[in-house]
Amino acid sequence: MKISIFKAIQIATTKKDFLVYTIQNNEMKNFCLTNDLTRHRKKFGNESKFILVDIIKKETEFLTINL
Repeated sequence: MKISIFKAIQIATTKKDFLVYTIQNNEMKNFCLTNDLTRHRKKFGNESKFILVDIIKKETEFLTINL
């Protein structure tokens, strides 16, 4: 999945517990950082997915940027 550097920074610095998102064309289109998982999953619909932010933070620590 592809995400922009700005989204990665937002995820790495958040104090929220969950990341609710939708994927289109292998790219994260809509996302929301939240502590209330139920409400935001309903807002994003059936195609929404979620993951714990702590898991993503571990992955964003070791980013490689190709220019």
